[in-house]
Amino acid sequence: MLGELNSSQVENILYSEFKGHIGYAEKSDVSLLPVSYVYDGVYIHALVNSFKKIDIMRNSSSVYIKVDIKESKRNWWSVTGWGELEEIKNVEQQSSIFQKVFRRIIPEIKNETATKLDMTSKTENIILPSKTMLLKIKLTKKSGRFQMP
Repeated sequence: MLGELNSSQVENILYSEFKGHIGYAEKSDVSLLPVSYVYDGVYIHALVNSFKKIDIMRNSSSVYIKVDIKESKRNWWSVTGWGELEEIKNVEQQSSIFQKVFRRIIPEIKNETATKLDMTSKTENIILPSKTMLLKIKLTKKSGRFQMP
């Protein structure tokens, strides 16, 4: 069965996941950039490591984010959100957002890889890695689809 997700389901997927792809147009081509993100109900805050692609995205601030959950070939959920891209340049904002992303993805990485990470250390002193940028996307439109057996 194919269907559309309701707004609550769309929001739940955006909140619950932390990996997605930002899509953007370069001339007549559309490209995807994998990102780690945190969703706060209004903005997607994304961690990006590709300056070349960021330069391309700056030319057209309209982007989308695609977030997928796939349990099997016949059981999946997919959400797309469209919005305007903003680069976070303020150092205090960068630190705050990076901490949120860090706190969100580290427990997931810890669970997935069973590595021993020290989650007791304070994250207030986290500094954005030199080749990393933080972006935010104010979502203006969201939709989702699903398939279930």
